[in-house]
Amino acid sequence: MICETAMGVDIDLTHMAEYRLAILEMGQIIVHIIQRPWFYSGILQLLYFLTPTCYRGLLTSRFLRKYSSNIIKRRQDTFKVDSTGIDKSGYKKRRRFAMLDMLLYAKNTDNSIDDHGIREEVNTFIFEGHDTVSSCLGFTLMLLACNKDVQDKVMEEIKYSIPNKTDKITFDILNNMKYLERVIKESLRLYPSVPMFGRRTSETVTTYSGYTIPQGTEVMIRVFDMHRDPKIYPDPEKFDPDRFLPERTKERHPFAYLPFKFDPDRFLPERTKERHPFAYLPFSAGPRNCIGQKFALLELKTVITSILRNYELLPVDTPKTITLIVDLILHTRDGIRLKLVPRI
Repeated sequence: MICETAMGVDIDLTHMAEYRLAILEMGQIIVHIIQRPWFYSGILQLLYFLTPTCYRGLLTSRFLRKYSSNIIKRRQDTFKVDSTGIDKSGYKKRRRFAMLDMLLYAKNTDNSIDDHGIREEVNTFIFEGHDTVSSCLGFTLMLLACNKDVQDKVMEEIKYSIPNKTDKITFDILNNMKYLERVIKESLRLYPSVPMFGRRTSETVTTYSGYTIPQGTEVMIRVFDMHRDPKIYPDPEKFDPDRFLPERTKERHPFAYLPFKFDPDRFLPERTKERHPFAYLPFSAGPRNCIGQKFALLELKTVITSILRNYELLPVDTPKTITLIVDLILHTRDGIRLKLVPRI
């Protein structure tokens, strides 16, 4: 979906599976390096280049560069810019202007971005827009299967918003499905797709507990743990979507949510206003937050709505039976199993 929407290119499923495995491999390599700070500088940094991990990383990065370069070339072959700057591909009807088209347009008109920059943007969009969404989707479906009362409420909202099975799902319909949105937010609180991320301090900071963090220090923010802090989220293991009602979120710190217990009502307006705005960080925060968060939310709403319109979800795996694996993206060791029963 992310390739077709952002890149304007259809991807063969076989090649996409290979790309996904390469992404997982690279994520494991990055985490391996992060956990070994002695590789960061000095003579030990040279020793890293002699390790099997370095060799795996070189092969994987070469494959990823080749894959993204192929996507760019395919789109560039059909991308032409006339004197008015309007995209033309040989078709009578003008195509949708994809994100990759805008990057190619910038390169062809004023050279504000080069091939290397375009490849970095493509890699970022595909990586961040693929595994993060699939991770959230799996956990959300599991939580809905395990919480029938919440699933029933979502179905009521779907039936109200889309009364006829033949009706199409539109942007306006999805945008108005506020309860489903709270369900997704609560799922991200319990199982944030990105369980931790790093930042570098731009100035010396003294924490509330009295610790001094010097300027230029690399800091890891553990979203997973913060989202389960009972001081911020009472009964944190409970799935409560109404935690994200506005009146409840305003009472929390703004960085207290960086997404992880399943309680959609935690996101009711009256409950979210009680929290600090950084008490919830599923998409990070500040100028380097996730630029695709609204697109991701629309993807999730679309897929979940389509599934629930046709199937009832029954649990097989539960939060107590799954084994979490924390890499760059949160996932489970053995996947997530559900039972889908066709709706009559």
